[in-house]
Amino acid sequence: MRARLPWIWLTALFIAGATQAVEFSADTYQLGPQGVERTGKLYFGVGRVRTDSLAEQGETIRIVDQEAGRQWVSYPGGKDFVEEPLEGMLVEVGEGGEFSPCDGVVGASCEKLGHERIAGRAAVKWRMTVEHQGARQTIEQWIDKDRAIPLRSEMSNGRRMEMRMVGADTMDGRQVEKWEMVMWGGTRQMPQRSYQWFDPRLGLVIKEELPGGFVRELRNIKVEPQPDHLFRIAADPGRAPGARAK
Repeated sequence: MRARLPWIWLTALFIAGATQAVEFSADTYQLGPQGVERTGKLYFGVGRVRTDSLAEQGETIRIVDQEAGRQWVSYPGGKDFVEEPLEGMLVEVGEGGEFSPCDGVVGASCEKLGHERIAGRAAVKWRMTVEHQGARQTIEQWIDKDRAIPLRSEMSNGRRMEMRMVGADTMDGRQVEKWEMVMWGGTRQMPQRSYQWFDPRLGLVIKEELPGGFVRELRNIKVEPQPDHLFRIAADPGRAPGARAK
């Protein structure tokens, strides 16, 4: 099984499917709708992630360990790390890219409906049922077999989403794929579009542009083994999340 990060926000970046065991470090950059910039660092190990997020209030450090099933967070002004459960931040993908969209989602159940092609790409169709605050919602998703991302989602409340690859691109010397996401429904009168740049070598999205001028990005990516000490709690070396013998 290969480690995977779903489309989630890990402190400073919206990261997608880490389907390859590539270790790297990078600078993180975030631009808000009001022009507010935030920066930080990302350290990506096999099954482990550390993010250092800088803001006006100070630095937040988050260490995530898949094997331990835990995360450790040090908030601005804190003198020690707080231990928390992962709650679905990390799941696993089987060989061939197939996985259940329910993996790591509390209160969800999934039924595999078969295989289809969406915009010429092979996809696995799932029906996902989610219970939230006493209400049940059904979502049908078509998951790309190669990229392990949703190519289409249709919700029981009428909202829809589609993803399509619009072409190849280059970012900071890296060959990437540009993807467009279109969403319909809800209170929006017009469809909303956002864009992601997927790095096949890293197996994740390294840039995202959302409506309203919101941008999240990885910069200065350096592919190399990450030191074990980065994933340990500095305040107490004896409590070392994810420590591995070298």
